[in-house]
Amino acid sequence: MNRLVRVLGIVVIGVSLFACKDDKDTSGAEGEVIETVVTDESTNENKVEEEDTTTPWQNLYEQEPAILKSTEKIFKIDNKKAVTLMDESNKISVSKDGLETVLAALKTTAAKDYLGEDFNKAVIANGGTGVVVRVDVSPNAKNDGSNKRGNYYQFTIYENYEDRIVTVGTFIFDVRTLSFYEMDIVEADYVPLKYAVSMKKSLAEIVQN
Repeated sequence: MNRLVRVLGIVVIGVSLFACKDDKDTSGAEGEVIETVVTDESTNENKVEEEDTTTPWQNLYEQEPAILKSTEKIFKIDNKKAVTLMDESNKISVSKDGLETVLAALKTTAAKDYLGEDFNKAVIANGGTGVVVRVDVSPNAKNDGSNKRGNYYQFTIYENYEDRIVTVGTFIFDVRTLSFYEMDIVEADYVPLKYAVSMKKSLAEIVQN
């Protein structure tokens, strides 16, 4: 499996746990055991990345009507115009360290409940190997280990066990609007998330075009 997954204890440390939610049913696991891969970012700092044209492109607004509607309001544009903003022809160039910046901002959202060391320790105490952040979609798919590209990041956070995974949250960062969303299992749709205002400048700076 060539997806990049980040081990909590290495990549996302130091966020206080405010609340631990009950385990949710495994989503999309299909009985497989996720391989945990930790990459050494420093070894890739000076490499020149080739344009990725082979990884499948995902149009977020075509797939998620709630996020599309939110974007229409933010930009005050119609449905058709908004959808074109997520087309591959309007690809956003994101800096190589964009993933780390987005993860840092994610830790200031409601996702902090899952990204703290206390929650990670609780999973281990329950027989698991820890909490993992999987990158499902990324503008820099090859660099970030995702098997899908788009003008957004999508993360799945899950508890990892030897025989199963338990998904605790799915999150999206829309690079176009600099907005975070979380999948609400009750509403069966994505809902907006607040994040630290101090992170907005850093998030804007990952955009290179």
